[in-house]
Amino acid sequence: MKQINEQMETIIAAIDHISAISERSAANSQNVAAAAEEQNASMQEISAAATMLATMAEEMNNAVRVFKLS
Repeated sequence: MKQINEQMETIIAAIDHISAISERSAANSQNVAAAAEEQNASMQEISAAATMLATMAEEMNNAVRVFKLS
């Protein structure tokens, strides 16, 4: 019985260790997901800014054409 008890305690300790690792893994996964969402939002902002700059460049190009000598 003593040996079975010791083995059970070892198994319980191993399960607790695995549980702790699983919780850390889940927390890390959530952090990665949050970082990915932030990156996605940043990329959307960059894309919007690039589109706006392209529009402004086209408008400036059209404005400059008026002043070119033929």
